[in-house]
Amino acid sequence: MESKKIFCRILGGKRVAAAAAALALCLMAQGQGGVPTVSTEQSGASTEQSGASTEQSGTSNESGNAQSSVSAAYPSDIDSVEFSLLTCAPGHEVYTVYGHTAIRMNDKRQNGRDLAFNYGIFSFKKKFFVLRFIMGLTDYELAAWPTRVFLEDYKKEGRQVIEQPLNLTALEKARLMAALFDNCREENKTYRYNFFYNNCTTKARDIITANIDGRVDYHWKESDITYREMVHQYNASMPWNSFGVDILLGVAADRKIDNTQQQFAPITLENDFNNADIYNPDGTTRPLAMQAKQLSPSGIIVTSGGFPLTPNDCGILLLLFTAVLTFVEWKREKVFWLLDVIYFLIIGVNGIILTAMIFSEHPTVSLNMNILLFNIIPLFFIPMTIKRGMKKLNNPYWKFEGVLLLLYLLVAAPFIQKIPVALIFVALSLLIRCVAALAVPQRLKSGKEGKIS
Repeated sequence: MESKKIFCRILGGKRVAAAAAALALCLMAQGQGGVPTVSTEQSGASTEQSGASTEQSGTSNESGNAQSSVSAAYPSDIDSVEFSLLTCAPGHEVYTVYGHTAIRMNDKRQNGRDLAFNYGIFSFKKKFFVLRFIMGLTDYELAAWPTRVFLEDYKKEGRQVIEQPLNLTALEKARLMAALFDNCREENKTYRYNFFYNNCTTKARDIITANIDGRVDYHWKESDITYREMVHQYNASMPWNSFGVDILLGVAADRKIDNTQQQFAPITLENDFNNADIYNPDGTTRPLAMQAKQLSPSGIIVTSGGFPLTPNDCGILLLLFTAVLTFVEWKREKVFWLLDVIYFLIIGVNGIILTAMIFSEHPTVSLNMNILLFNIIPLFFIPMTIKRGMKKLNNPYWKFEGVLLLLYLLVAAPFIQKIPVALIFVALSLLIRCVAALAVPQRLKSGKEGKIS
């Protein structure tokens, strides 16, 4: 699921269509001596091509007849090309924690090309990258470079890479080859990324299965899991990652998902390919993937210590801190309005993000019960909180906030959406402040009236 921070272009410019077909022909041509050169710098510069040119027709993923004629003309030499699914183990960075998937095309003849097709290319340097990612407007790209270059980073990081050779016919190889190079064209390489529904793993799966003659059967067993639960599995050792995602994921993330939806995760797809069979049109069957092999061994991944406290630890400390200060406030007959302003700022800033998520294209974030806790409304009442707090007067906004908190704790959390325990502590802290904000001024008022009488 993670992606490198570089852009690699393969067969750029207006000659791409011709070059794609040319490469397919050259790789399949008997006794050919001029395989187009694909050179890529590790820094991610660009990839150039040279060699024979041909007509644009026959390179599109949809042009099945043209692809059939290409593969039929060279039925023997395409067997030297092997396609594989590459599954990369998770890393310790936020964008590597779910692993990664790529497709390898390896021409095993002498001087043959060995390329890794990667649907996970993005750049943090693009304008408004974080905002676009939150809003579901992130565009990723497909690129290809030599497999040895692709593997270098994983070997350095000690991350395992498993290769599963695909059991494809000559016709299927020709179609897949043409489809991949067609996807690499300048006008086709960019796609709208979605973490669960359209990522580097689902794109690899879809292009492989779309070019197989027959039905792929994964022999699935019944499963009972949600997107949120899968995210928790991958972030088990990273509680703050899990907590952050929990805040952003909404009601849809708690619905049970089917086996196809679970294949957004690279390791899940790897396991499914291991068990899958292809049911051919003639009634025969064959395994989808052959014996897997390791291209990069597992190593010791060194991670920084990180923040020593978990979200739950911080939630408990916040609750205790709030309770103690509120008790002091009550005993001293003070109004700690500054504390309320700080809480309103925290609620409001987080509320800006969750409000923006309502308009996000991510299907699992738009309806989110956490907006009952984090919303922008308190920001508009900060001036009134300061003014009335300095005069030790009741703040009527807390009545509305109290209703929201009770809905969050008594309705949303137990019945609608899975809420992180840490947020329960946050809500209880705010509820304490709510009671105090309504009760303390009233007590002060009663005390003054008692003295006057």
